[in-house]
Amino acid sequence: MHKAQSIPLLPCWMCHKLILDFSSHQHPLPDKKSSTNFNQVISHGMEDSFLDKVHEISKQFFALPTEEKLKYARTAYQIEGYGSDKVLTDEQRLDWYGRLYLNVFPEDIRKIQFWPQKPECFREVLEEYIKNMKLLSESLLKAMATSLNVEENCFLDQCGDRQTMIARFKFYPPCPRPDVILGVKQHADASAITILLVPVVPYGFLVNVGDQVEIMSNDIFKSPMHRVVTNAERERNTLAVFIMPDVDVEIGPVDKLINEERPRAYKNVKSFVGFFFQSYQQGKRPIEAAKICQELHSLTTKSSLSCFSVQPPLTVCWFLLPLFVFLVVVACVVHEPNTKVCKCIKLKIIQDNLNKLLVN
Repeated sequence: MHKAQSIPLLPCWMCHKLILDFSSHQHPLPDKKSSTNFNQVISHGMEDSFLDKVHEISKQFFALPTEEKLKYARTAYQIEGYGSDKVLTDEQRLDWYGRLYLNVFPEDIRKIQFWPQKPECFREVLEEYIKNMKLLSESLLKAMATSLNVEENCFLDQCGDRQTMIARFKFYPPCPRPDVILGVKQHADASAITILLVPVVPYGFLVNVGDQVEIMSNDIFKSPMHRVVTNAERERNTLAVFIMPDVDVEIGPVDKLINEERPRAYKNVKSFVGFFFQSYQQGKRPIEAAKICQELHSLTTKSSLSCFSVQPPLTVCWFLLPLFVFLVVVACVVHEPNTKVCKCIKLKIIQDNLNKLLVN
């Protein structure tokens, strides 16, 4: 594989000017609310000819015969690979596209069997592209933090040493009913940021703020809801790279962005992406579950802000405990109400399950 281009990517002055100009229009000070956060990046240091190659490998892959593409098809229980998204329910509204979904960073999570061998240069070009995306994403996250007058690594550090990068190639064929069918249903990204290579920005990138930077910035940078429309006559290819924090790292609002005028908007979050896909298919925003009710904020101390995760909170378990104990006692009384064995079993079952609840 070729070595990544040894040229400076997104010079600091360019990146800072880009973010600061955008920030000054949307939210001149950290205590002002912003609206949607899409951004365009140019002068990023990658040659036009190289980006042409990236576009070309995407087009060539989706133009391959179906039997060739199916060599890289995802399995029923995996999201990675070629195909369409998993169908979770009969009511699920499907999107109008084909896609190739690849975990590309860190290298040890790659499943190389899903990386196409045709076109022949696919793996080589993608490898170089991802190295460039890594550098670009780091520059962007630093510049976004600096634009809010906080330490430049505060967003990047929350992503952890093993931040994940996902490449998602998409092909939108002509659609016979663009009036009723969407390319991608309305959603917000679960990432920290998403970097898109799209044809409407020649040799530039569209940078989209994701839910996790909205949380880190304490609701200053907004993760915009967006969708993709279809076209009856033209096909389209896109490539999105999602920058995800390490799933084992807890993220939360930066302390310096929390004050009386802008109280803490979100709980700390861990494993945010773990349930994002299901929420997306149901048309829900998972970030809503991490929001703090501002009406109750004055009654809530910082230390009481629990880490949000996909597991049920302990308070729910305590609520169900009396019901569980009652059912166990009733069962024992009905079957063998007067035996010592029954009494011992009751105590043992209750004790064991109580211990499990406390551990969880």
